[in-house]
Amino acid sequence: MRLPCLLVTLLLVPAALSARERPAAPSPRTADTPGMTAAEWRSRHDALARRAAESNCDILLLGDGVAEGWAATELWTTRYPRLSIVNVGIPFDTTSQLLWRLQNGGLGNLRPRLAVLMIGTSNLLDRRHDPDEVVAGIRAIVSEFQSHRPATRLVIVTLPPVDAPPRARLRKRIRHTNEQLAREVHDGFSVFVLDASAALIAPDRSVLTGTIDSALHRPTSEGYRRLAETLFPELERLVGRL
Repeated sequence: MRLPCLLVTLLLVPAALSARERPAAPSPRTADTPGMTAAEWRSRHDALARRAAESNCDILLLGDGVAEGWAATELWTTRYPRLSIVNVGIPFDTTSQLLWRLQNGGLGNLRPRLAVLMIGTSNLLDRRHDPDEVVAGIRAIVSEFQSHRPATRLVIVTLPPVDAPPRARLRKRIRHTNEQLAREVHDGFSVFVLDASAALIAPDRSVLTGTIDSALHRPTSEGYRRLAETLFPELERLVGRL
């Protein structure tokens, strides 16, 4: 009886490995996530693509729920009232899903002066990808984006912390991912990596109370306010007057 069971296990392992999402390979969402079915995700993408095909903008926010969450605030429009800002973030998106969106009409006719990318949290938290894999996925997104919009300056905002003790394994994985992004992706010319996470961290390295929504993997309204205080001046310093 043991031999047949072993054979079944050996046959299933390759299938499981091949089904594992690869962060640097484009793939649409095929499984439901909290608050959004796979079908609803596709409908959201189609709606965003139609909007992108019919409009333009000065600033583009793209990525996962961290990007999408800015839409519930007025921080960008208050800071830049004369600029057109478009947000194409989708909650719980991974690097492979955003890459697929970029290859399937996600940019449309949008030709922003500045694009701000926030992605990778779901890869680490939900898919359990390694920092190397997450960075590879973000590099693939950068490459894809630049192939379509080479004149747009791209700013990558590092992954926000999770509400866990400073020495928790997940906090370390996020820190390693952010450090690797700064070393390997930032070029100081057309691609910039900004670490705004310090705005959400106390002197003892704990996450400031009330700044992270653990269920949604993104900042709270207070967290976004603190991020904006750090992010906006850095954006203007790095890419010039907006």
